[in-house]
This record gives sequence, C-alpha cells and structure tokens, in this order.
Amino acid sequence: GAVKLELTITENDAGRRVDRVLRKALPQLALSAIHRLLRKKLVKADGKVINAEGITKAGQIIVINGIDIEIDIDIDNSKKNDALTAQKKLSQESILYKGGGIIIINKESGITSHGKNSLETAVLAYLKDSVQPSLSFKPGPLHRLDKETSGIIMFSTSLDGARTFSRYIQNKQMIKTYITILEGALSDDCTWEDFLVRDKYLKKTFAVNDGIDAKNAVSHVHVIAYNRVNTLAAIQIETGRTHQIRACSALHGHPLLGDVKYGGTANNREKKPPFFLHAYTLEFPQDISFTSTGKLTKITAPLPEYFLQKIKILFGNVSF
Repeated sequence: GAVKLELTITENDAGRRVDRVLRKALPQLALSAIHRLLRKKLVKADGKVINAEGITKAGQIIVINGIDIEIDIDIDNSKKNDALTAQKKLSQESILYKGGGIIIINKESGITSHGKNSLETAVLAYLKDSVQPSLSFKPGPLHRLDKETSGIIMFSTSLDGARTFSRYIQNKQMIKTYITILEGALSDDCTWEDFLVRDKYLKKTFAVNDGIDAKNAVSHVHVIAYNRVNTLAAIQIETGRTHQIRACSALHGHPLLGDVKYGGTANNREKKPPFFLHAYTLEFPQDISFTSTGKLTKITAPLPEYFLQKIKILFGNVSF
C-alpha cells in the first residue's frame, strides 16, 4: 500500500528546487512519478503544499504521501563504497588542501578519477564521518584527470563548495599548469590554439581544421629544458578539454613521451604509466577566501619519484 515518507532538508540540500532534491533522494522513482506527486499536492514542506519549483530550506521537513513502493534511502552512501577502495584510505601526504567545501588531492597515476575502485570511492570513504549526510548531494570530482595522469584533482565536500568551484572553472578563473615530457626538441615557448572533437566510441580526441562541431583548445607551452630528442615543458591550459594536452602535443609534432595512443614511441618501463603528465599547480583568483584559512592562491602537487628520476636521466639537474 501507499506509504508516507518524511525527509529532512540539510545544508547540502538547501537552495535547490524541491523536485531536484527528491529526484536525487528517491532514485527508485521516475521523474514523472515525482512530478505527479507534486501536482497532486501530496508533497508538503513544514505542513504546507510545495510545488516543483519550490526552493528548499535547511531544516525543513518534507512529507510525501501516496508513494506505493518500498523506499530505502541510503543517505550516507555507505552501500556505494566497495570494500577494496574503502580499505585503501587516502594517505595524509596525498591531501594537499581541505576546507571551504573542497578537498584537493595529489592523484597517483594508474587510478581512475571516478567509477568503481576509483579515487572518488576512496575520497567518499575518507569523508564518510566528516561530511553531513544529505538527501541530494554527494561529494565528487569537480573535474577529471586521465587514469594515467597524476597530480592535482579537486573534489567537492559541500554543495556550496561544488557550486563555487564549478563557477570558477566555467569562468576560466583558475589557472592549471601541467608538467610533461614531450618527444622531439622544442626550443621556444609557444601557444597552441586548436579545435578538438571527441570520439566517445574510440575514447580519443581528434584535432580538426575548423570549428564546426569542435571545441577550441588553448594551451600555453613553456620550455623548461630540452635536448635533441626530448623536451621538458610546463603547459598551462586555458580550456580543459578531454585529452587536450595529449591531442594538441601530438598535432604539433611533439606527442607525450610514451603516449602510443597519440603517436608517441612506446615507453617500456615496468609497472609505470605509459606517458609522463602531471597536474602540477592550480592558481586561484584573488577573491577566493575561506573563513578559517584566509585566501588560497596557489596549490602545488609534488611530482612522483619516477617522474623526477626520468627528468634527471634525460635533462640532468633541473629546477622549476
């Protein structure tokens, strides 16, 4: 028979349309079923009928009548944390920053950003006791890094943090710099302005000559060191397209060392990533401020040891 359900709106649900909160909180119900309940005035907030566009407030009690299926709400996401990644707790050294609704991690190469056995599930396990349970919000990555790419990745820990940093990302107000080893000698700094198309089936990004159905990609290349066969570069990206650095480097005749997928020469190191790409620094606009720590302007993720060793072998002692 029909059941009555009571839900409490938390800080991480507040300020959202009620239909969107219910959609996240009740994945067992189709969106059309949620809208039907709202249309029939079977959803009340603090005793008053609320419509689909109604905005939620923290502490509100949402009462839903007329649900005719058994609902199981797992608001702490514990069922979604598989044991393997929950055991693999994040090391303190890999946490570069925590506060203001975000956590910044220095990701290892070889770990996916999201999905099963990913960094996301490890972060959820780590945050499990410190993040307030929510009906509609789950901590998650604010952007993505390739499985084989190491370095800075940001996760939201609150709805406010997710909104703030998504806005900064969309407005291109954060500067991301990567360190990479390229094939071939590149002696001068340059800017690459390209058009990219993503093939979802091949999981590969292609550079094209015009902008029809393509996304522009701007990459500023700073040469740190070079020799006859390789270049150590810092690449600052204005746009964050999937595989941007890998595809654009290849297009300009300098694929990443070992990046076979994009035309590089095979790199036969055992148990190490096939190519060298590390998200090294993240610079924030001056107006980002956090209550306890003041202004955060720049985060740096130290390079992994194997990367530093390769730099030393190819280029000697280099400072950057």
